[in-house]
Amino acid sequence: MAMKSNRLLRRVLFALIIVLLGLAVVIYPRYQHLFGEQSMQTVLHMSCEDLQQGCQFTVDGQQFQLKTKQAIGGAAPFELLFHGKANQVRANWSMQGMDMGPNEYRFVKKGDVSWTATMALPFCTAARKDWILNLSIDKVNVQITTVAQRN
Repeated sequence: MAMKSNRLLRRVLFALIIVLLGLAVVIYPRYQHLFGEQSMQTVLHMSCEDLQQGCQFTVDGQQFQLKTKQAIGGAAPFELLFHGKANQVRANWSMQGMDMGPNEYRFVKKGDVSWTATMALPFCTAARKDWILNLSIDKVNVQITTVAQRN
């Protein structure tokens, strides 16, 4: 009887390990940026009141521009345009003191120095409009505070 329960216990543990490994394989790519943040460096905090008008900033002597084609708000997706020399550009949205959940967007290269990403603001039940755009340009983080239109 003890032999059967040991065998059953081993099978259950093996199945549990397989399930946990499967979850790790599925979940890790979505959250891997959290594990690599030690190598990321926030070098700039700036404000951009109206992304539709656009903003310019410089990091390590490199000039960058950021703007949208339309006003940003919670009601509809919008396109964010990035201009500057980079190998990889990602973005996510947050608010001070609030967990907005996973919302990472990868920009797609549209030329030598032009990038675009279609994104939407996470849902905010507090009806706040003080957003922070966390922009990752290669290994550099830029935090841009901006204002979204109310729904």
